[in-house]
Amino acid sequence: GLVKNTQLTIKNAELIHTSYTTSSTTTVIGGGYYVGGLVGYFANYTSEDLDLTIENSSVCCTVRGSGDYVGGIAGYVGDAEHLYLTNVTASSAVSGGMHVGGMFGTIDADEVEIAACAVTTENLNATSVTGSENVGGFVGSTSTWTWNYVNKDNKKALYMSIDVAASKRYAGGFAGLANGCEVLLDCMTFNPAMLVKAPYACGGVYGKASYVGIYGDYKVDFGTYATIPKEN
Repeated sequence: GLVKNTQLTIKNAELIHTSYTTSSTTTVIGGGYYVGGLVGYFANYTSEDLDLTIENSSVCCTVRGSGDYVGGIAGYVGDAEHLYLTNVTASSAVSGGMHVGGMFGTIDADEVEIAACAVTTENLNATSVTGSENVGGFVGSTSTWTWNYVNKDNKKALYMSIDVAASKRYAGGFAGLANGCEVLLDCMTFNPAMLVKAPYACGGVYGKASYVGIYGDYKVDFGTYATIPKEN
């Protein structure tokens, strides 16, 4: 629901539904604008330093919005001091209009920390994040500048394995629209089978990006497709 002007900590939350179908007739969590698996809208309009902390939690169900700001974990996180994510998994089919993400529709926080998290639907029928624009595997859109990635318990900070599609523009494997964002590839794993699609501004990490960074060494094993096959 709606959370404003207060600290919020979510621990050991598990929301799993028996139906993982991507059928348009199935909605487990749905609404208009600001729709999330755990939180629809989190905002801080005070001068206090307020945080959103999510630990040891997972969501596995269909999350749909007829409007904007839709995420598998939260639809909108605004003006938070910190967003802490530890051992959080989103395994949901997520769909909406603008600002749609596998975990978050929009993040506007001073700092984000990610440890041992995953966006994955490998074993389910729910396999995609879809929207009109600003669609990302992790977050639809973000204006957060400081990102901390923590490899923990033999797990990379973030594992990504979900298809992403924007019907209009700005689709990215990590973020659809990013303004001031850093990605450390040493702390991430992308499933090489991921598909990211958009008719305009589509990227493996970012769809549309301003003042962003991509750092670190990263190698993807594409199996037998080590070279581009010749046309018959």
